[in-house]
Parts: sequence; structure tokens; C-alpha cells
Amino acid sequence: MSATSQPNVDDPPIYELRSSRDLPSINFTKKLHHVWLPPQSCLWIVIRLLNRLPLLIPFGYCTGVLAAVAVLFLQSPSTPLAVYALIVQIVSTYLVLLELHYDLARLATKTFEFWFMSIVNIASTGLVIFCLGNVRSLGVIGNAFVFEFVLLMDASHHNTRVAAFMTLSTMIFFGLLTVAISLDWVEVRHDRVLWQSAIYTLDAGDVAANGLSTLIVLLLPNAARKFLGKLKNRLLRIRRDDYSDGSTMCVTYRSCLRLASTKSPPSTATVVGVPVKPTSVSTVTRLKLVPINGQFAADNVVAPRFRRLLHRPFIQRRGISVLQVFGVIGILSMPAAAIIPVPNAQKLFAIVTFVSTFIHCTTYWLVAQRQLLLRALVCFDNLFFSLQVVCCSLTMCDLNSYDIRCLVSVSVTLWIHWLISLDAITPDMKRCLKWRHRFTTLVVFVFVAQHLLLAVFLMFRDGEGFRDRVIITIRFNGFEKEIRGVVFMFDRMATALAWSSLLYWRLRNRQEGGLLMLQAEVFFEHPGTASTSALIVPLQTSPDT
Repeated sequence: MSATSQPNVDDPPIYELRSSRDLPSINFTKKLHHVWLPPQSCLWIVIRLLNRLPLLIPFGYCTGVLAAVAVLFLQSPSTPLAVYALIVQIVSTYLVLLELHYDLARLATKTFEFWFMSIVNIASTGLVIFCLGNVRSLGVIGNAFVFEFVLLMDASHHNTRVAAFMTLSTMIFFGLLTVAISLDWVEVRHDRVLWQSAIYTLDAGDVAANGLSTLIVLLLPNAARKFLGKLKNRLLRIRRDDYSDGSTMCVTYRSCLRLASTKSPPSTATVVGVPVKPTSVSTVTRLKLVPINGQFAADNVVAPRFRRLLHRPFIQRRGISVLQVFGVIGILSMPAAAIIPVPNAQKLFAIVTFVSTFIHCTTYWLVAQRQLLLRALVCFDNLFFSLQVVCCSLTMCDLNSYDIRCLVSVSVTLWIHWLISLDAITPDMKRCLKWRHRFTTLVVFVFVAQHLLLAVFLMFRDGEGFRDRVIITIRFNGFEKEIRGVVFMFDRMATALAWSSLLYWRLRNRQEGGLLMLQAEVFFEHPGTASTSALIVPLQTSPDT
């Protein structure tokens, strides 16, 4: 993404955030049962019956969850109760799924978060089944099925209370299951070791607990946004008699963004969706971007004088090329510095890696737009990824006994934070720095490759040269559990590697000029509602939008 011309440094452009692609339309008359069931199906009668008995599904689902919890903690598991928990949870969830709006459900399945959490859900459930090893796992299977419905909560417009209850119960059940497995509150099989080496034992219970806790953390922001959106609409309904709750915020589907100059006219968006008959136009609505207030001046950077320095002709001719060389050296020398067996060469590579990385990343951060940098730093996706990488790097420093090899771990942290803060670099500064899309992709691949090599090194070479010790001790009600450094690092490393696929997903699907991590919330107006409600519903945008 290089430029042929440089902007005038004395006349910096002013940017605003806009959607980088057209937002789709939604047909409210099309639901999942129109796609999954033929009109002659007997379930049509069941659906009509349930519409007249709205409390039947929540009551049945509640009994299924209670049965799953009871079976989990009974000393002698009851097979009929476990089968009841499985059947009731699946049937009640399936009936609610049939009432979901098809277009909204389809949009949710196109997001990275849906597939990431679905894979983690399936893998964690499989490990829990392996640990339990009896009929108690049937209730866990039912709850895993419910979790897939929770990921489609945007499509549950008419059953918001049922969706909220299922979301809350799923999070509580997963949390209870995580604590129960970690603290041995439930009886599990003794031979649950998946991998064992001289210094590391991969326990199925620990991996399952890590996966379940990850799902809870990732589900919390969506649940909070849904709750705050409903609370906002309810407060507006109380304050204004003429206000109708005519809009709904989407919490799983969000819009990609781009920085556009305020001087450029907005692009004319087209409606994307399935063509409908003229008689059903009133049932079709279109997603809208929640307004993002504020403009972003290109000269409002961390170090304004440094920005002006980079625009000087000599720096453009020589300095930027040197900066690119530092970046290539820093990223390519990082894997070698982590695993090279020769001590002197390892120290040299570690120093070169850190110095090159520090110069390259710091240059970008000094010219980052302040408002955008703050948004990038508090974005949930970035916070979650940053926490995993920082914990992994700190643990790696402890394994290295805080010697010179720690510079490699620090370099990894710097590169990841360079990645997640790229959205704070305005287009004119990216042109000035001659930023390349393929170099960002290279950073992601090197990060993944280095951690895979490190995992293989620790597992198959028995961690030569590393110090493994207990870093966390959990004591509760007479129970004591020790967490060793290698175990903790592997858990964080697995999560960071899995979450790094989000970066590749965004890099692959972004449009020209689109931002990498920052996204905006969208909402839709219900067909037939007054247009005045649309002026009230858009909420105050959170920093991660």
C-alpha cells in the first residue's frame, strides 16, 4: 500500500470512520423454519401451539438445565435424568431456533467469532465427555447445543427474554463446570493425560477448563452489549410516551470500517440481500451503522514533531528504506533467536531482534493518531489478544530465568501490539511509512510459526535450558492445586495461536483501506415502526467500535 505522492505536511487531512462495505438487508418474513421444514411438517402445528403457550419452552429448558446440574454432582448418576436433560435442552433449543430470522442467522454464521467459539465449544465439550466418561456427559452435550443458539442471539428478535435466559444459564453452567473440573468437585477418570514429557503433562481437564473459561470471557461482551441495548430502549420508553422500541442493536455482527477523508463524499451504498416481491417491501429492512461521532486529524499524533521529520525529503529517500530493513530483520530473526542452540549466537540474535523490533515499532507508535490509538487499545478483541500474549511472554521470561533470551519474548509482545495498533496509523502516514499489507501478513505467520516451534521444542526436547516451577497455587476448602509455568504458558499460547487466526481472517477479508481490528456496531429498524424511534435508539458507541 504505497503511494506515488506525499500529502502536504502543513495541510493534514481530517478523517472520519465509515463503513468499508455495503450493509445487507433483512427480510423479516423469512425464518429458519421456512428453510428447514416443509409446509406439511407436523412441527408447524407445534410452532403454532408454542406461540399460544410462550412459557412452555422456558419452563422445559429450565428443568433440563437443573437436571444437567443435578446429574453432574450426584454420586451415582441417574441415566433417566441425564437422558431427560439432554432431550429437553436440545428440543427446546431447536424449537426456538426455528423461530430465528434466517437473514440475521446467516449473517452471524459469517463472522469469525461464531466459528471460533463453535470450534472451542465442540473441542471443550469433547474433552469434558472424555473426563467424565459416563452418562453425566449427556447434560454437557445438551448445554453445548444451547451455546450454539446463544451465538445466534441477534436473530432472536421475538424471543429476546428466552435468549437472555439461555445466555445467562449457559455462562453459569460453563463457569460451574470449569470450577468443578479444576477443583475436582466431580468424579472424573484418572487416566485423562493427553500428553506427557519430562517436564510437561497435558491434562484433558486443564485443556477443557481453559476452553470453557475462554468461551465465558468471549461471551461476556456480547451479553453486556445486548443487556445495555435493551436497558437503553426501556429507559427511553419510560421517559418518552411517543417512543416505540423500533430498533435493535446487533451484538455478534459488526461492520468493518475504513478511514475516509471528510472532503470525500460518502459512497452510495446498495442494498445487499435476496430480492423480494413488491408486496413484501415493508417487511424488508436494512442494517444501519451506529453513528460514530468525532473527526480524526492526521496531525494529532503522539509525537507531532517526529511526524514532520518523517515527511522530509531526505528521510523519505533513505530513512524509510532503513526502517523497512529494521522491520524485516526484527521479524525474521525472532524465531532463530528463540530456539538456536548456540548460546553466544542466541544472545546476538536476541539483541538484534529486540533493537530492530523496537526501532520499527516505536516509529509507528510515535506517529499514531491519538484518538484512534486509544480506541485500539481498549478494543475488546485487542485487549483479549494482548492479555494472552503478555501472559505467555511473562511466563516465558520466567522459564528463561530472566536472562538475555527474555528480549525475544519482549520482541514478540512488541510485534503483536504493533499489529493491533495499526488501525491508529492514518492512510497518509501509512503512505509515508510505505506500509505493506504483505509485511503485516508475514508478521502473523512468523508469530504462529515461532510459537509452534517453541511448543515442539518444549515437548520433544524436554525443555532443555528452561526452569519450570510453580507460579500459582490455588487453595480452596482444603483443596490445593498447583499450576506450573509450562502448563500456564501452554494454555495461554494455545489461546493466542487460535486467536491469531482472527488477524489472518481480517487481513484476508479486509477491503482496500479497511481497518484491521476496529469495527462498528450496527442496528436495524423493525418494519412498520415510526421513523422517529430511529433517531433515539443508536447508543453511545463504545471504544471498540
